[in-house]
Amino acid sequence: MFVKGVKLRNFRGIKEGFLEGFVGINVLVGRNGSGKSSVLEALYVALMLGEGLRYVIRRQGWFGLALVKSLFHAGSDSIDISLMLIEGTEELSIKPSIPYSTHIEILKTRGLDVSNMYALNLTAKGIVSSEINFYVDVQGRVTSLVSAERRRLIRNAIFIDWNSVYEYGVPEDAYANMVETGGEDAKEFVTKVLRSVYEDVRGIEPLKSHDK
Repeated sequence: MFVKGVKLRNFRGIKEGFLEGFVGINVLVGRNGSGKSSVLEALYVALMLGEGLRYVIRRQGWFGLALVKSLFHAGSDSIDISLMLIEGTEELSIKPSIPYSTHIEILKTRGLDVSNMYALNLTAKGIVSSEINFYVDVQGRVTSLVSAERRRLIRNAIFIDWNSVYEYGVPEDAYANMVETGGEDAKEFVTKVLRSVYEDVRGIEPLKSHDK
């Protein structure tokens, strides 16, 4: 399921944007706030749908329902993501919605505070056709209910960020464990990766802290 390009409208800080020509490995370069993470988040949502949207909302921590609203570019009420894949095109739309009355009791049984929550409707058309109603309450509890799903593909997209890294421990510990397991070969591998971007790198050594 190789991605060829992505087109965004009203997602995060991106009013409108289009990237194409993706190959096996792609590197996004830009200043802080230029939209690099937003592009990756949009790709993850488009590939993983409800699961992707759940992670994107919570990945920077939980600071209230404003995080859900921050998905939308200022003043907008609809997000559009167009994903170009080798197999074809997928169109996604995300909009605020009103909770279905039939969903309220289900949401209560799942522990959501239905008196203070935010509802989203995610619609996918194209390679994958699906409609998902997404609910987040003020405590950050998240659930989704699928209204329609005509065609589904299993995808193995992974969003790796600092949250993912810290699941394995702090980076220093991860590096130390890697060197202990893989020895000098592992250390040289990391050095080569760094050198492919920063040509002047000759080697790396971890800094000691508290005798560790």
